[in-house]
Amino acid sequence: MNGRVLNETWSVGRIDELLAGIRTEEGTYCPESSVLADDWEWLPGSARTSRTGVYLISGPAMQLAIVPPFAPAPPYTDWKADLRRTLSEPRRIGVVLLRLGYFAVGVVNNGAVEVARGGSRYVHGRHRAGGQSQRRWERNRDQWIEALFDRACSAWQESCGPLAGRLDHLALGGDRIVLGRFLVHCPALARLRDREIARRVPVDRPRSDAIEQARRAIWSSVVHRISA
Repeated sequence: MNGRVLNETWSVGRIDELLAGIRTEEGTYCPESSVLADDWEWLPGSARTSRTGVYLISGPAMQLAIVPPFAPAPPYTDWKADLRRTLSEPRRIGVVLLRLGYFAVGVVNNGAVEVARGGSRYVHGRHRAGGQSQRRWERNRDQWIEALFDRACSAWQESCGPLAGRLDHLALGGDRIVLGRFLVHCPALARLRDREIARRVPVDRPRSDAIEQARRAIWSSVVHRISA
């Protein structure tokens, strides 16, 4: 099948619309690390190695792959029912969004925002001088970052901490290196790393309203398809 490869993000509603018009025999679910047939060689590596697996759909005029946000539970009996159940089953998810200068933390419960809190802390991004001035700026910058981490960790513990024991997943968004440092800094969150969702939540400037945007992104699926 020739055509242009499209990489898109689809909402739960759009996935439901797609499934309504597809026969069961046109699709299959492939768990993580499955060996895919040669006619799926066009799929990007992120789909082939996804920790949540991938749904492959082939029809007379369609070749499409769905990478779900969560992995379906075995046994994989009816791929359409499995996908619908995976996208609709109740989940409570903690959310941490962090970039230097801004943070947002919250809890999303069954697709609705349950808790949301955001804040900021000045962190100067650049310094071009050298010598002692450079070293003094580096020390100050470390202090600014520590202050941001302190505020974000306190916000998590105060607003989301009481729900931590009931979280099914932890979703992270923002700068990967900054998040790594923050999770070391905040033991209350470090204890939840085993529940971390593989996919990062896209976010530009984290604020409390970013939790609602994160909610939509967390439940969305990544779709790869060939357009004629």
